[in-house]
Amino acid sequence: MNATDFEKIFERLVSMSREVLVEKAKQYANDDDRLHNFNKTAAFEGCTPEMIAWKFNLKHLASISDMVAKDEFFPPEVWDEKIGDAINYLILLRAIVFETDDHLAASSADYSTTEVRARHGLPPVQLTQNIVNQHTPDAPVQPVED
Repeated sequence: MNATDFEKIFERLVSMSREVLVEKAKQYANDDDRLHNFNKTAAFEGCTPEMIAWKFNLKHLASISDMVAKDEFFPPEVWDEKIGDAINYLILLRAIVFETDDHLAASSADYSTTEVRARHGLPPVQLTQNIVNQHTPDAPVQPVED
């Protein structure tokens, strides 16, 4: 692939991601909290917003994995949509991590990460890693509807 074709794909995906994230924010966020649904769902589930973003993204990654594994043609628009969805959830995950890191760093001068997370009602980091470890490529993944 030449550089021009790559740049076209890149720009198309970035543009699509921007449009989708702006449009979905109208449905899933509010003026005070762009990550509202992740925070609220995490509270319902008793886990972290990071874990919710990861779980929501798993259905997109599973779909892409299925497409890669199948010996059939998928139109470029289908690839763009699926890959764009995964990119969007990774962007949202990054925003959640930034928010959490920023919040924890501001209050953690005299505390360990575990103590700070507990003060903010968050489970230990180890719990997050346990959830991620359960979803290895060979393990069956249950998609999460969003």
